[in-house]
Amino acid sequence: MLTISETSRLLGVTPATLRRWDRKGYLVPKRTFGNHRRYSWEQLADFLPESVNLPCQPAEETVKSTYIYARVSSAKQKKDGNLDRQVERLKKYHKEHFTDESPAKIIKEYGSGLNPIRRGLWRLLKQIEQRKVARVVIAYKVGGDQ
Repeated sequence: MLTISETSRLLGVTPATLRRWDRKGYLVPKRTFGNHRRYSWEQLADFLPESVNLPCQPAEETVKSTYIYARVSSAKQKKDGNLDRQVERLKKYHKEHFTDESPAKIIKEYGSGLNPIRRGLWRLLKQIEQRKVARVVIAYKVGGDQ
């Protein structure tokens, strides 16, 4: 995926022109989690005349990792060891249910459910957006007493 500045250079137009084309529906990009415009090579190949040769699309990374995402709501829960126990349970679940040879990448953090600023979660979403994630293993509460 190309950024708006990369796309503007490739097409020979300004970023403002690409924004205007987006609003008018001429060349509509995908949006990232941070609401940034991204253009695909295929989209540009369809947009340009056949006489224009695009550079080869970079090879997509084929190695995808499993991510374990663990979170507790407070520093007290982290201090009491709840976060580490959660990680160990998730690692055990991953080992029992999936046959990956490589170890899972672990993201752990603490923060209340009302706090939207979770660096670990945003890092995980960025990896997903970049297509580097095979699966995510998380723990969650299903019902009231579980």
